[in-house]
This record gives sequence, structure tokens and C-alpha cells, in this order.
Amino acid sequence: MALVETLSAATGVPIPALKLLLTVLFGYPVAAFYSIVLLPNHRFSKSLAPHLRNAYYLLTGLGLSYFYCGTDTYHSLLTVLGTYGLTWVTHLTGTRRKALGPLVLVFNLAYLLIGYANTMTEGYDINWTMSQCILCLRLTGFGWDIADGVPTPPGKIKEAQGPSTGLASFPDDSPLGDIPSLVRILGWAYHPTSFLVGPQFAYRLYEKSLHNEHLPSPDTIPAGRKERILQCLALGVFYLGFNQILGSAFPTSFLPADEFRQEYSLGGRALYMWIAGKAAMSKYLGIWKLNEGACILTGIGYGGPRKLESGAAPAHWDGLSNVDIQGYEMATSLTQIIASFNINTNHWVKRYVFKRLRFLGSKNLSSLGALLYLAVWHGYHANYFYVFAMEFMDIEAERRGRRILAPLTQKIFAAQGGSKVGKMAFHVSWWVLTTSALYYAMSAFDLPGFTRGLRAWSSIHYLGFWAVVAIFVADVLIQRQRKGLSRGGDGGRHGAGGKQKGE
Repeated sequence: MALVETLSAATGVPIPALKLLLTVLFGYPVAAFYSIVLLPNHRFSKSLAPHLRNAYYLLTGLGLSYFYCGTDTYHSLLTVLGTYGLTWVTHLTGTRRKALGPLVLVFNLAYLLIGYANTMTEGYDINWTMSQCILCLRLTGFGWDIADGVPTPPGKIKEAQGPSTGLASFPDDSPLGDIPSLVRILGWAYHPTSFLVGPQFAYRLYEKSLHNEHLPSPDTIPAGRKERILQCLALGVFYLGFNQILGSAFPTSFLPADEFRQEYSLGGRALYMWIAGKAAMSKYLGIWKLNEGACILTGIGYGGPRKLESGAAPAHWDGLSNVDIQGYEMATSLTQIIASFNINTNHWVKRYVFKRLRFLGSKNLSSLGALLYLAVWHGYHANYFYVFAMEFMDIEAERRGRRILAPLTQKIFAAQGGSKVGKMAFHVSWWVLTTSALYYAMSAFDLPGFTRGLRAWSSIHYLGFWAVVAIFVADVLIQRQRKGLSRGGDGGRHGAGGKQKGE
């Protein structure tokens, strides 16, 4: 601990943030030992290897957890034991298929919220609740997978689990018929390169990785792993450095201040907010990329082969990638942002929350329910709730805005006559709008509390909110006008037809 304090004093990085970063970095030597000694199949018998690998993951994960949050590690142990107990109680009482999923969800979310209530401050908290929120999702998904694994009773139609996910992190065979041992679940819960900042992945992938069954051949490590690890390291260092440098020059904490309004014009404040939001997002990109490299080093990050147009099928090591950097940086819609940012958590929410709300009978209501769950999962700070509400409005406004501009878009992208300049201007315009909406929301998300985020938005007169309202109003007016013209056009044609018939 003295070493951490010395490093904190030398670098200026707060101790909690430094311990988080060091825990992620310590994942590399842990993963390297696993890769050299335990990953190769020829070193141990097929029956012994899975037990050794699981034991190593469990012991090293517990060690890293203790380094990060000390004796508060007992919280995660209690929730694993509680989830395991609920699993067996529902199994023995015959209620596993219907009751286990909801019970595990309520238990883990309630435990997390109690933790937030006892540790929450006015700032961004880095403590045991950070790893606990990752575990909350992991165990909740486990509960649903165990429930889904119960055979459908005779005479009843099994509910469809949806199409193939396309993600290595959530295999199509994720539902679990048999209950794993407690030691196995603990090894998965404390997986040393994913317990702290994710990514999320199903227990089924973990079990396969213990046998190397997720690889094309249990005895061969596919090519390209080293290059991908180096890429992740480089991107992680770049984005964390970007956050430190740009975040220091444009901190989000300055946005609510009176001096911010006095020192900058309206345009300057809007630009500052964009840059501050960009810098704040970079810390997530950096830590996820840094962590991804350690996951790949253990071998669990294998993403499978991808067939190219040439017919070749090279191996990809993006199975546990939580962010697609190119897709994120070049996104021209919020839908593309969602698809490329926090990938595995977004898919977790779609799989275990959004789809479970189908009984509401509305995709919009299911989306609102999923976003509400995410807001609650993040904590009690009010900014989480109005930022996720803003996300819902932004996505709907984007859909309506594209509908309004559809006639213009069709001309720009027409097969004949569509200029390259027009297409480029279209993409650049949507990139600016997309990133502006994203960083407008992020500026408030990074300011825990109720008034600070709203005060930041008020510094530019809630421009992001009023832009959304304007799009909604414009869409309603345009749709009414089009319907009126359609009715008028029909009447004109009927009148003309009647006149011709009379003649």
C-alpha cells in the first residue's frame, strides 16, 4: 500500500483510480503465467487441466480483488453464495424455470443498491461497488441461463431464445441444464482479467475455455494473438493518456461553474462541452482496451474465424472486445455508437432485460425498461436517470430526423448524379450531430448528482434537449402535411376522373 501511495503522489493520480489501473495491469502477468503454463493442453491430462485452470483463476482473481478492495471482497463472496443458494432452492422446489431469474435479479440488484447507499459520495466512486456492479450483471445472467436450461414441460411450446447472437461472449448454447459446482462459479465470478471492469460473458464460455473447447483446436492457439494484444495495449495507453491530457485541460467539473459562463461565449461553451465529453469517454475506451489485451492473453478472448470475400478465414481475437474503436470513432448514428461501445454490456441488457420485457407488448416500453434498469444499476445519482432518458429521446429523434431528410438523402445517394462531395458532406454532418448528442449526454453523466449535470446543460441553454423537441415537432408537422397532400391529391384525381367521365 505504501508503494501505491508513493506512485499516487508521483503521478498525481488518486489512489482509488491508481489501484483500479494497477489491478488491470496486474492481470497481464497473471494471464501470461496462465498462457505459458496452463493454457497448453499437452502439459496436463484432459481430466485434470480444467480443475487446475479454474483453481488458478479463482486464487488469482481473489488475490487481485483483495488488492483492489481489501476485506470488502466479502461482498462479492456473499452474493455468489446467495445466488448459488437461490439456484438450489428453486431447483429442489421445482420453481427454477419461472422463479430463479427474477429472484437472482432482485437479490443482486438490491445488494448492489444497498452498497451504493452505504458508500455513495458526491463524486465518481471507485470502491468495491465497481467490481460488484460487474458481478451483479454476471450473476443475474447466470440465473436466467440456469432458468432457461430447464426442459420445457410436455405440451408447452418452448419460448424462442432469439437468433444467433454472433458474439463469442454469449454462445447460442448459453442456457445451462445442469447446475455447475460452486468452485466453478467462483472461478468464473473472479476471473482475474474480467471481474473488475468486465467484459460480460456467459458461464458457458467460461466452461468451454477451461477445456479449450472455444478454440478451433484444443491443442493449437490460433495465429494473430500477439498482434492483437499489442494493439490493445497501444490503444489503451493512447486513450488513457488522451484522457489525462485533454481531461486536465477541459475537465467536466468546470461545466457547472459560474466562471465557465463568464469566460466563454455560447459557441465556446458548446465546443468546450464537446471536448470535455470526448475526453471523459476516452477513459472507458482506454481501460477496456487495456483489459481486453489481458483477456486475449488467457485465450478466452478468441472470437472465431471470419470468412473474407477472398475465401480465407483468418482467426480473430475480438471475442471479448468491449469497444470497436473504428466503428465508434467513425459512427454517423447513435445506433452505430451503441453497436460499437460497451458491446458486451449492451448485449447483456438486450438478452437478459429487453427480451424479458416482451410481455409489455411494445419495443419502446421494453427499451425504456432496459434503460431504467441501467440507470438504477449505475446508482442513485439523478444524472444517470435523466441521461438515459435523454438517450431514449435522442435515438427516437434520430429516427425521425432521418425520416424527414429521406427525400434529400435519396437524391444524394442516387445511383446516378450523387456527388462524392454531397455524400461526404452528409456523413460529416451526421458525424457532428451524433458526436454532439453523445458528448452532450456524457458531460452530465460524468457529473454525479442532480444539479451539477443540469447546470452543465443549462450553460448552453439545454440546446441538446431543445434540438430533440424541434425534431419531434417538425416531424409531426411534416407528417400531417404529407397526409393532407395525399388526401388532397386523391380528391383531385377523383374530381378529374369524374369530370372526364361526365364529358
